[in-house]
Parts: sequence; structure tokens; C-alpha cells
Amino acid sequence: MPLENVDRSLPPVSPIQPELQKLGLSLDDFSDIALSAFRAYDGASPLSPVTFPGTAAWSAVVVALRASLSRHGWSPEDVNNQPQVVSSSQSIVITVSSGNEKTGVRYARPQTRGVKGTQTELGICTNLQFDMFEHERIYEIGLLNKQALGEKQYWIFLFFIDFNTKEVRSELSRPILRGDSGKVIDWAERIILPSLNFAETQPESFDSMPFNGEGAYEVNIPITSKDDE
Repeated sequence: MPLENVDRSLPPVSPIQPELQKLGLSLDDFSDIALSAFRAYDGASPLSPVTFPGTAAWSAVVVALRASLSRHGWSPEDVNNQPQVVSSSQSIVITVSSGNEKTGVRYARPQTRGVKGTQTELGICTNLQFDMFEHERIYEIGLLNKQALGEKQYWIFLFFIDFNTKEVRSELSRPILRGDSGKVIDWAERIILPSLNFAETQPESFDSMPFNGEGAYEVNIPITSKDDE
């Protein structure tokens, strides 16, 4: 049976402020990041390649996220073609991906829009390892703690531009499963951020243009190895 069809309880949705504080962050750090996706998409020329608006949106979110978190000492890293931002303690890493229409919806299980590769799978394995130790409460008795593993807790900033509701939805979520499709399909924890509305409708020339998220990762570009993402 395909993993996407396995019946699982919905991933837990965490309260925003307390969970962000655990990461050394606050809601203010994400106040305008998702909206940068729409601005970049909306600003693309109608003469651009069909995948460019989605690529521009994804890139704008990467830049905005890195710029915002840099105020707290987070630093940008690019690991095997995957852009990341890493906490000053080197214990948390966040990357960016567009999601499907279930992104930012409370009673749902969103998926990444694009296929993910080795780097994401490594992050998932690290998260599963963290959760195993947390469940067994090993770190509480001093035998081992998460930082002693020398690994980073792996999060994905997921966003979706909804042209029907005129809003950008986003969440900061911790992946734990990549399906047969290669997309991330399940999460240990979801921090759903407030949706951001955009008043202007998309240009008429874009009406038939699909939103491809990080479009450069969804087409065959020889210079980029999708398996490493």
C-alpha cells in the first residue's frame, strides 16, 4: 500500500508562541516572510518562463527567512543545493519548501509540493532519532542529550499561495516521513502561523499560470541535483 494512503492520526498542532520560544524565536520573526512569496510571484513578468514566478516566490521566502533570523545570530548555509538557516547553537536547521493546499490548515496533513531528496531524508532521520530519545526520556537521566548527538533538529518552513482565498498560508513544521512520491507527507509537529491576506488580485495574464512552488526543483535542470535536496 502506498505510504500516502496509510491511515494515521493527524500530526499535532502546537501553540504558536510557546513552541517558537523553544526555538529561540517569536511570531514577530515571521510577520512578513510568507507575504514575500506573493510579492515575488506577483512581480514576475508575464514574459518570464512558466516556472519562474514559483521559483521567485520560493527564493524570496528563503531570503526573507534568513534575513529575519539573522537578527538572532542564525546563519545561512547551503548543503548539497538545499538552502538552510542554522541557529547560533548549531542545534536547529530550517529550510524552505512550497506546500500543497493543506498548508496552514489546522485539521489537515500537508505535503511538500516538490519531490525531496537525500538532504531532507537525512533531516527526517535525525528528527526520528530525537523523538526516540525524547520518548525514552534518556536525556533526563543524563545518559544522553540531543545536542550530544551532534545533529541538528530539522524543520521546514512550508508556504502556499492561495489565489482563491487571496491569502498566503504558512507553517513551521518538523518532518518525519517522506512518501513513495518523494514528497514529505507527515510531521511530528506543526506550528501553524497566521495567514496573511493580499488585497490585490494576481495580474490577469497570470490567471492560467500554475503555482509551481520552487519551480527550479520540479523541472529537469542539469546543473542542479534534485537527489541532494
